[in-house]
Amino acid sequence: MSRAGRLATDNPFSTRSIRPGAIAYQFPPGWSAERLVERLRDHGWQGQIVGPHGSGKSALLAALVPAIRRAGRDTYLLQLHDGQRRLPGGIAALGSLPRGTVVIVDGYEQLGFWSRRGLRKTCRRFGLGLLVTTHVSSGF
Repeated sequence: MSRAGRLATDNPFSTRSIRPGAIAYQFPPGWSAERLVERLRDHGWQGQIVGPHGSGKSALLAALVPAIRRAGRDTYLLQLHDGQRRLPGGIAALGSLPRGTVVIVDGYEQLGFWSRRGLRKTCRRFGLGLLVTTHVSSGF
């Protein structure tokens, strides 16, 4: 096959060929994981990472998780995939997490409206933080 005839799916450097977080996130000058965690804390441990597919949202999460833990918070990571409209284990399972845990949902936009609403309500009710990745702003 000619070079011009290759498909994007054949590219070994394509984002779909690399495990999320395998490449370290490159912070802009003046920014760090610790600085972003300070901002997350200042916003009541509620936040969103917004960007198009392949922009580094999962890589940023991989950099933030250790910084969140160093800030004294447990983390609970949920990774959602195409068409996954509900949380694995259900929203009720979050009630057993220690107060102050930061629930991290990678792929938040996959959830249906009622699942997103229930997740946010449950996190508030049980004193949990919520950090999500999404392709469009979700009103955080």
